[in-house]
Amino acid sequence: ILDQRTSVKGAFAKRRDLNRPMAPQSIHPAKQVAGMDESKIQRMEADMAKKFNEKVSAPMSSVRPSREAEREAAQMAEYLRANELYEKGDYLAAVAEYEVAAAVPALRPYVQLNRGNTFKMLNYQKEAITCYQQCLDDVPPDTPLQKQLHACALNNLATVYEDVSQKQQALQHYSGALALNSKCHVAAKNRANMHLSHAKKLQSTGINGAAAAQHEIAYNMYNRSLDVDWQLPTVFFANDVPVRLETRVVRGREVYHCSTNLTHLRSKHL
Repeated sequence: ILDQRTSVKGAFAKRRDLNRPMAPQSIHPAKQVAGMDESKIQRMEADMAKKFNEKVSAPMSSVRPSREAEREAAQMAEYLRANELYEKGDYLAAVAEYEVAAAVPALRPYVQLNRGNTFKMLNYQKEAITCYQQCLDDVPPDTPLQKQLHACALNNLATVYEDVSQKQQALQHYSGALALNSKCHVAAKNRANMHLSHAKKLQSTGINGAAAAQHEIAYNMYNRSLDVDWQLPTVFFANDVPVRLETRVVRGREVYHCSTNLTHLRSKHL
């Protein structure tokens, strides 16, 4: 430590005399660190993308004949293909496949829900609203499962109204979804986000009193969302094939999405 102190004092004295910066003398010179090799990360990303594409778009020749027969019997070939195209980001092709799949009456509500998500991803709000409304028309809230799916469509519809800054309509649909299904955690979370965003705008304009009320509502909605065990699967059946309810983030807001893989039919583990 004494040697280092002497070296530093000497460097300062020399700097004063020469009027320019001087580094202290050190018996352990600093080592230059090599820059990060971004090519390794790029290769890793390319490898992961390749594996993903191979997984979701396997060649048709590798599909077992029994699986093909199962798809044809369930009339879900176009629906499955549309879901794969959606996950790959080929949204225009997915819209075309969903349109064909919507001809199957048992599949139509789930197809319209996913098709609306695809239009929303493409920023076609009017078309997305039409699809979600068709889903609502196809599923009257009569049975408990129908109420769940109806609530999902209301949540997705609310996100589109929020995208186009129609906050009142969005709030009504979020409230309707929660009224139909108290465990619609996505609707609770989206509504909480909307109240929180509104509170920030009020604070920016100096209306702190009104912002506090919005914060309270958002806090209650977040708690309501956390009270739901969302990891428990929700499963519907179309032509005896399980259709699982999942979530996706579309243009910054969470929506419900339906998927299936024809792996298990009427399994007690779903």
